[in-house]
Amino acid sequence: MINNCIILLGPTAVGKTAVGVRIAALLDGEIISADSRQVYLGLDIGSGKDLEEYTLPAGTEICGGQVLSTSLTIPYHLIDQTDLSQEYNVFSFLNDAYYAFGNIRARSRMPVIVGGTGMYLDGFIRGYDFNNDSHGIIKSMQLENNPRHRTHRGPSENLIRPEIHPLILGTTFPRDMLRQNIAARLKKRLDQGMITEVEGLHGAGVSWERLERLGLEYRCVALFLQGKLTDREGKNSNDVLFCALNRAILQFAKRQETWFRGIERRGHTILWLPAGTVEERTAAALHLIHRAGLVKGVANQGTSKNPGWVFSDSSGNTRSRSNSGGIGRILRTVPRSVEIPLAF
Repeated sequence: MINNCIILLGPTAVGKTAVGVRIAALLDGEIISADSRQVYLGLDIGSGKDLEEYTLPAGTEICGGQVLSTSLTIPYHLIDQTDLSQEYNVFSFLNDAYYAFGNIRARSRMPVIVGGTGMYLDGFIRGYDFNNDSHGIIKSMQLENNPRHRTHRGPSENLIRPEIHPLILGTTFPRDMLRQNIAARLKKRLDQGMITEVEGLHGAGVSWERLERLGLEYRCVALFLQGKLTDREGKNSNDVLFCALNRAILQFAKRQETWFRGIERRGHTILWLPAGTVEERTAAALHLIHRAGLVKGVANQGTSKNPGWVFSDSSGNTRSRSNSGGIGRILRTVPRSVEIPLAF
């Protein structure tokens, strides 16, 4: 069986988009976002769309010391797909993701699915059947425990799933590093105006209830703006908001890990990349992609000195760090030195 797409999954705040965009750049690919909030128009700062990451300027290092000679913009799908008057759910996602997948493949390009919404990824990998619960969809929805994933559909409505054979890659960091990333990113988003974004959405007619149903940043900020988020002394401050939201995001990251373990338990192999820089993880991903026989080579977009993406270390040797042991091993260990296999 030949893989016909790549999935890059991982918890929040590990830089999935940056790695996914570089993989897509090298494999003539397009991104399909698997994020339950980036799908909505207007949820920009709080959902972390970071659309500028989809354009790689000239001179960007991809991996292995290779750089882009010209700027490159990677097409993306399922971002800003609908507005907040609609209730997007796992059925909506699969319908749209299957269409995007077929469209990308029809143009002989590589679908690269990037995200961390567990139910969306699980449904895409397993192919949920909405006419029965053979895949445990109801149980999965209880695990997600979020009303935005309700399946609004007709009693006989189902989906036509294309042939999907994914190579599943995972990226994460050790717990201490993940905590630091979550806190730093949250501070950045607050500084960028996340509270003002939520105020603007409510001022444009989005109800507090609707904002709260979105979860995480939008729920906490909505409660904060209503004066419902206070400490034990009844104080409502930015510090209280930060602490409550930071705690909620950490809990969310743990739920994501539960989803990923579930995917592995159901027999789907996730190849976990070593914790490292974006460039190091991209190089490790490309080694695994090549080893899987997914591509014969990669796009010729090198500099004049390095015509094409040719990866090798100084001695021409290939060294590989084992990625067996699943997500738990990676969360428990920080490699002293990340050895990235660069010789194809």
